[in-house]
Amino acid sequence: MGELTRHQAAIVERAVAVPLPLEKVISLLGVPTVFASKQGKLSFHSLSFGKDDVLWLIPEAAYDDRYTYSESIIIKKDDKPMAALCRGVDIGEAHNHQPIAALFNLTEPGSLQVMIVGGNKPGELENDYGSKGGLNLSKMLRNNPKKQVVKITADTQGLAIAIVDGIIKF
Repeated sequence: MGELTRHQAAIVERAVAVPLPLEKVISLLGVPTVFASKQGKLSFHSLSFGKDDVLWLIPEAAYDDRYTYSESIIIKKDDKPMAALCRGVDIGEAHNHQPIAALFNLTEPGSLQVMIVGGNKPGELENDYGSKGGLNLSKMLRNNPKKQVVKITADTQGLAIAIVDGIIKF
């Protein structure tokens, strides 16, 4: 984000700092995640969403009335909000309140500060990607046979995000 809107700033300010380790796989809102820092300082901030908070925090995200996000970890690099891992439920009748998770970009579109590396869609993390918006991580909550982990690395550009197979060791 270039400049946070008043609503975005208020939501980010409500988040509470939480200490998370680097270079160790952890369960972050149920999603296996590992953080590394090649440059810059990472910090993490826990947030419970109010009714429309997610809509204010991530205004360009694609939403569906079936999905509700209730909690988030905001990832900052050098005190700048960069990404938000959000968790909630699919309240659609067909999915019977299945848990969902997605990673959203909090930087301005086109900034290339939050990048997905590797995989079949390398490039900027787009908040309207996929049916739930953002990078859909829901399969890691329910069934993770490949033992996939989200690896987030702070580098010179911002954050590099990769999905890595077979390294879960809590």
